[in-house]
Amino acid sequence: MENNEFYIDLNTPEFESAYRELLAYAMRYCRDRDEAEEVVSDTILAYVRDVRAGKTIRNLTGYLHTVFANRYRDRLRRKYRNPTVSDDGSILELIPDDGELLSAEEEQRRQDEIAVRRALGRLARLHREVLYRHYMLGHSVERIAAELDVPEGTVKWRLHEGRGKLKADMERMNDMQKPYGENSYAPKWLSMSIWGSASRRGEPFSCLNSLLAENILIVAYKKPINVSDLAAALGVPAAYVESEVRQLIKGELMGKTSKGLVYTRMYISSFEEALGDIEKQTLAAEALAEPLWEIIHKAFEPLMASDATAHFNEKQKATLWLYLILRSMSEIHDWNLTNETQLFEPYLRPNGGSWMASGIYREQRVGRHHLETSGPYCCRHETKDGKVYGMNDYQSLFGDAHWAYERLSERFSMQEVCAFYASLTPAKISSASERIYTEVEAFEKLHILRRNEAGEVVLDIPYMDYDAYHPFAVKLNESLSKVKDLLMPYVRWLEGEWVNDVPDYVDGRELYLHQGALKCLTVLTMKAIVDKGLLPVPVKVGETPIIVVFYGDSM
Repeated sequence: MENNEFYIDLNTPEFESAYRELLAYAMRYCRDRDEAEEVVSDTILAYVRDVRAGKTIRNLTGYLHTVFANRYRDRLRRKYRNPTVSDDGSILELIPDDGELLSAEEEQRRQDEIAVRRALGRLARLHREVLYRHYMLGHSVERIAAELDVPEGTVKWRLHEGRGKLKADMERMNDMQKPYGENSYAPKWLSMSIWGSASRRGEPFSCLNSLLAENILIVAYKKPINVSDLAAALGVPAAYVESEVRQLIKGELMGKTSKGLVYTRMYISSFEEALGDIEKQTLAAEALAEPLWEIIHKAFEPLMASDATAHFNEKQKATLWLYLILRSMSEIHDWNLTNETQLFEPYLRPNGGSWMASGIYREQRVGRHHLETSGPYCCRHETKDGKVYGMNDYQSLFGDAHWAYERLSERFSMQEVCAFYASLTPAKISSASERIYTEVEAFEKLHILRRNEAGEVVLDIPYMDYDAYHPFAVKLNESLSKVKDLLMPYVRWLEGEWVNDVPDYVDGRELYLHQGALKCLTVLTMKAIVDKGLLPVPVKVGETPIIVVFYGDSM
């Protein structure tokens, strides 16, 4: 006969919060996670027994910590049960009385209970829910069938199949030195970028909101996997993994096969793979530096000596030169990418976005590699009175740009940052947020702003009227054919040397076959040009952020 009065709900927000705090508390005392989880499990069982016995617990967290401390001391006593001689007798405190010792049979039963609970947590919901209801709650097959709205025969089959999976899982775990996969004790850190535009609700970025979600995508990338094995690899109960997987499937970062296996739809690479073969790219950059500079210098030298840049200091001129080199190489890179993928377009998503996602994972959260780049981050805005302003913002080793904005004391959108820059141009055509003016000192440290002789805050990056920049844009287009002829042999060589193993089910697979092959080529070529002293103005690497601001009348 069932007795519902003994059922205790451990899924309340209060208990889950107390449990997470207890586990963190336990990790400070135990040498590894397995040991911590075992003692915590004993603590939870003690809580259940006390509640069933009618004990009133007013301070849940304090109660759990006290019981944990007692259980942990008991564990130490059992560990040091053999007599030990000590001059001061302190070690003898760890030796339990004979009555406190567990028999070998009791200890084995306790360990078996812990193993069963762990294995049950790793099962998929289909089998876990019937095993839990039948064996933990004592529900009958008839009641379970009614609660789940399935035939009784289905419940019996799931119980039979679940017991088999439970047994197999426990046997497998006994054969393993480490009960979980590497991602359970050494999680990876995944950063994501997209080609295209996110949805109105922020997908896919809003789907990647936890370390668990990041590692689910990493583990399920190489080949489809069932949720139970995925949970085992992560060392997390399947119930928590299932919830995350459902959200990732809904957000179209994951998919599911007809047999119930799940897989990652976005391209993922390790940080090392994302940078490609740096040695080969360096060789190409060294060979490209002088002939590329000859093309760029010949095309733009007259314009750099015109009235368009008369108000620039040497640093601003150096930045504009770097920007022109970067733009010319990026145009050819983008042309090559488009050509290789036959005008491949981002997938149109049901959630309103149109994007293709890719990710890079690291072994731990560390500082960024000096060759990592990002951008361009392009921003453009038109005012009500017919004025327009914008910027192109590149993160590189030459100076911090949009990555650094996250380190400001307040969070500002790129639109707010762009408006701030535009307000400092001679046109002063934007109305920037008053809050951002409190960050002037931070922008000075980023070498984006400076003080003039009168002590006024001015831009230390290039700023140009759109009309003044137009001849530069025309000349850039005219020089691209020469840049393309120079670059393409190196592009083909590097791509031929670098081919990624991309699973067939990754969205836009062909887009990523050579991903990373050219990742560092542009910045390495720019650095080679600077290191060879080819630019007519000095460049301080790390203090020359490549940001250009534009303004003028709207067309």
